[in-house]
Parts: sequence; structure tokens; C-alpha cells
Amino acid sequence: MMKPLFFRQKTPQNFQNTKIYTDKTVNALNKILNDIDYGLDITKQEVVNSYAEQLQNAISALEYKPADYTEYDKAVAKANGLDKEKYVDFSRVEKELAVDVDGRNITQQGEIDLQTKAILAAIDALEEKPQEQPIINPEQD
Repeated sequence: MMKPLFFRQKTPQNFQNTKIYTDKTVNALNKILNDIDYGLDITKQEVVNSYAEQLQNAISALEYKPADYTEYDKAVAKANGLDKEKYVDFSRVEKELAVDVDGRNITQQGEIDLQTKAILAAIDALEEKPQEQPIINPEQD
């Protein structure tokens, strides 16, 4: 009997963190991994080659999960809920809100977190306009 063939692929089991990929794409890869017959001998090289191709395709198809925008959305809502007429200069908040961080994936979470902090820092730095004191006419007393 011929010795079995072994091959090594970079698979999610070897990845540091499969949680960063969508469940759908990880499940597709795991299905391929679970269907592999590791006991094949050299006469089945075409089957082994097919496994390798399927694995490579599934690895290439792995998709990152989207970034978490929960705190960013709260910061944006807080900024949008402010009356800019009440502040001396609202331009820094507007500038931070104009930065586009849409469509980021989980590997880019730091960008969203930094922009969230920038928005909140701009809000914290706001200075309210002094309230106008009513003019009291002493002759009317």
C-alpha cells in the first residue's frame, strides 16, 4: 500500500481569530474541511488537488464582519441633537462629522473608534455662547 498524501493549507483552524469573518464564509470553509478524506493514498491525487482548490477558493472567499458602529452612531446622534446656534464655534464638530468612515470592516474598527473619540472631543470642547442679560430699565420700577 502506498503512503497517504498529506497537504497543509492555511485554514481557519490555523488562523488566530476566525471570529473576524462572517459566519456564512467560515461555515462554507468548515464544510469543505469536514468533507476532506485525509486517508487517501497517492492514487487519489486528483481528489487531493480538488480539496486543495476548494480550500483555496473558500479561503479567498472569507469576508470580514462589518465594523461595530454602535458607539459612533451614539456620538453622531449626540452631535446632531445639539443646537449649533447655542455655541460660539460649532465648526470642529461639523468637521468631525464630515469625516466618512462608512463601510469599514472589523479590521478597521480602530478608525471608527478614533473618529468616535474625535466627535466626542469636539463636543466636549464646545463653548456655549454667553446668555444675553435682559436690559433692566431702572425707570420702569
